[in-house]
Amino acid sequence: MIPHKNDLDLGSRLALRFAEEELPGQYQIIERFFRSRGAYARFKELLAAHGCLDKWFAFEAAATETALRDWCTENGVEVLGTEEESSS
Repeated sequence: MIPHKNDLDLGSRLALRFAEEELPGQYQIIERFFRSRGAYARFKELLAAHGCLDKWFAFEAAATETALRDWCTENGVEVLGTEEESSS
C-alpha cells in the first residue's frame, strides 16, 4: 500500500520547509496557518501574493518524486522509467 503524503513528510512540514527557505520573514505567519483548517488555501494565497506559487509547486513536485522513489527503494518496488522520462 502506498503511504499517505504525511507519512512521507510531504504535508505541512514540507510547506514549512519551503517557507523557511523562500519566505523566512513569513515563517511564523505560515506556521500559524497550519494550526487550523484551510491552511493550504491561506498558504497558497500568501505564496501567490509573494510571487512564489510556481516555485512552491516545483518544490512540492520534486520532494514528492524523491520521497516516492525513496519509499519504493526501501520497500523493494521497482520504478520503471527514468526521472527524465517522467518529467517529459
